[in-house]
Amino acid sequence: VRMKGQFELAHRGMGPLFKEVLDNETSSRLARLHAIWGLGQIARHTPRALSFLGAAWNSRDPEVVAQCAKVAGDVAGPAEELKGLHRHLLEALRHNSPRVQFFAAISLGKHKVEEAAPALIELAANEGSHDPYLRHAAMMGLKGALTSDQLAQLHDHKSRTVRLASIVALRNLQSPSVKSFLEDQDELVLLEAARAIHDDQSIPEALPALAQLLERPGLTNEALMRRVINAAFREGSYPALLRIESYLKRNEGSNKLKRTALAAILWWSQPPVLDAVEGRYRKHPPRDSKIVNEAVARLKPIIMSDNELREVLLNGVSVRGEASWLEGTSEHFNELAPALQMKVLDGLARISSPDLRKFVEAALSSEDSKVREKARDYASKAGVPMVDLLLDILEKDGPAGKGKAIKQLAAEEDPRAQRKFATFVERFRQGKVAPEWKLELWQAAQSTGIELPETPDLLEYGGDARRGREIVTNHAAAQCIRCHKIGKEGGKKSAEITIGPELTRIGKIRDRKHLVASLLTPSSAISDGFGTVILKTIEGEEVSGILTRKTDLFWTITLADGKKRNLRPDEISSHILASTMPPMGAILKPEEVRDVVEFLAHQK
Repeated sequence: VRMKGQFELAHRGMGPLFKEVLDNETSSRLARLHAIWGLGQIARHTPRALSFLGAAWNSRDPEVVAQCAKVAGDVAGPAEELKGLHRHLLEALRHNSPRVQFFAAISLGKHKVEEAAPALIELAANEGSHDPYLRHAAMMGLKGALTSDQLAQLHDHKSRTVRLASIVALRNLQSPSVKSFLEDQDELVLLEAARAIHDDQSIPEALPALAQLLERPGLTNEALMRRVINAAFREGSYPALLRIESYLKRNEGSNKLKRTALAAILWWSQPPVLDAVEGRYRKHPPRDSKIVNEAVARLKPIIMSDNELREVLLNGVSVRGEASWLEGTSEHFNELAPALQMKVLDGLARISSPDLRKFVEAALSSEDSKVREKARDYASKAGVPMVDLLLDILEKDGPAGKGKAIKQLAAEEDPRAQRKFATFVERFRQGKVAPEWKLELWQAAQSTGIELPETPDLLEYGGDARRGREIVTNHAAAQCIRCHKIGKEGGKKSAEITIGPELTRIGKIRDRKHLVASLLTPSSAISDGFGTVILKTIEGEEVSGILTRKTDLFWTITLADGKKRNLRPDEISSHILASTMPPMGAILKPEEVRDVVEFLAHQK
């Protein structure tokens, strides 16, 4: 009701009536506030209506004065048109109520009252140092009261709060003058200036000045330095690239900052469209890759002595395809961790680097079996003589690497390789081949047109238990874990039945032959209580359900409704017993079945 009354009176332009309410000392607070708001509505098209506020500026109620200051700021136009308005706002700025000060400061900024600047600076330095609302109000006031150049002159003010408020004001004005604050010794002030220049729509004209902070030693604030590095990246000039290079050479900052700096160099010539700091879309034109390659060459000693920088470089090689970045680093290969060594080989192979052979030869002598295996995978592509290498692997003791080696041997056209492969085929027929790589030998023979018997024992040994666990727990098609329980994982809770037998100790209960049979032909080896049975009694009744228990005395069938029924064997005329589990040979590759067998065999 009050609001509708206010709106109607304002619509009729009844300013004098509102003034009467304000001048009447018996008026309630709400009546006065509505009168102020009504005058504010009228003043939007008749600014002189604010002169009716009169006595309200001197009210003992701080909220009344605060609302006077607020509506004064909502009126467009210079304050000089409004008699005494800026005087009232300046007095309100010195009021003992923070709420009055808040609205007064903002309104003074909106009306660009330059003479308010000293009081606004004082407000920012004192109350603003501990009250974020007043700090914001002081900033908004200074934004209107001072020009960009005048705000920039506050860069050496003794109060940090004043300097911060000035930076935010210049940021609002999109003024390049904010770069004058980059000389500050306080990293918090530097960070605020960096955010003003770098973030959001940013101030492109000031980016070169921000990038120059890379030349200033001792800066450690991560948020600041990420913006400084990215400012150089966005600037895109040759001097900016050299600044990042110099920063890396000084070995300053955290490992994360060094990785960021190197990544900026590696992606310099082909800038990504998403900003590395904000994720904002920023498209840059392609740049000269020659200067990047030169910078990487100069930085190689630093990069190759740091594991984390090496990983950034390898990722860059893999994604960007710049093989030249790894030239001359093969002597450092043995210093790398095995995981990085394999990344090097993958990256070089992907881009068909001419240096691949040097790295493969170095990897073949690695103490890590996985690195050696990876090197053998790329040996042929690298031009490393394969036959002697493969024969050496196959003649060593132990199964390591022999599976892949026998497949590679079968593909070789060298007469020595063919003769050796024929020997292994004959040993297969005689049952003298190691079971760990029997599957690979059978597959290699099939690929060359040689027929060998396909027997389940091909899948009993040679799997990888780690991969097997991944298949059991995460394979989208097999979904083993939905029906079987392993430890605390999987299975379907039920008071009466579970879908499949628990596998927690299956390796102790069943041998590998049984595990293979259970995977390939589930109905041939059904554990008690997990088979689906359809039977017919001698009286002609059909019964179907889960065969929960089977003895010489009776069969226990769990029916669909959960009830159990016992039948004597002599009551059953015929039955069909099947597993609910599908044959895994139709879902998994032979190697995957073998991995699952290896994993299950270790569950003891």
